[in-house]
Amino acid sequence: MKLARIILPTSKPRELAGFLSEFLDLEVETIADEFVMEFGPQFLVVTASEQDGESHASTALEFAVNSEQELNELWQKYQFTLYRHSDKPIQGALAPHEKEFGLLFEAIDIDGRRWRFVWMNNA
Repeated sequence: MKLARIILPTSKPRELAGFLSEFLDLEVETIADEFVMEFGPQFLVVTASEQDGESHASTALEFAVNSEQELNELWQKYQFTLYRHSDKPIQGALAPHEKEFGLLFEAIDIDGRRWRFVWMNNA
C-alpha cells in the first residue's frame, strides 16, 4: 500500500492552490473543479469544501528536508509567500528552532493547516 494523494478541502481552493504553488514551487493543473499539484510521488489535491468557512486547523503535515540550508531557504520563501498572499496576518507559525533531533519550523496556510518542516541532524 502507498499514499497516492493528499486531499486538502478548503472554502478558497484557488487561493490555497496559489499559496501552495508559490511556497512549495509546484505546478498547478486544473482538473474539473480541483487544483492538482505533483508533490514527489504523491499529489496534492485542493478541492472545494462542502461547508463554507470550515476550519482545517487540526490537519498537520510533516516533511523532512535534506539540509539546514534547505530548511532556512524554505522559511524565507514562506515569509515571502505570506507577504504576497495573505490579506490578513496568519498567526501561529513557528520560526526555525532547535529540537533534540535537529531543526524545525511550522508554517500555517490560509486555512490554518500546520505544515511542519524538519531537518534531522544526524551528526
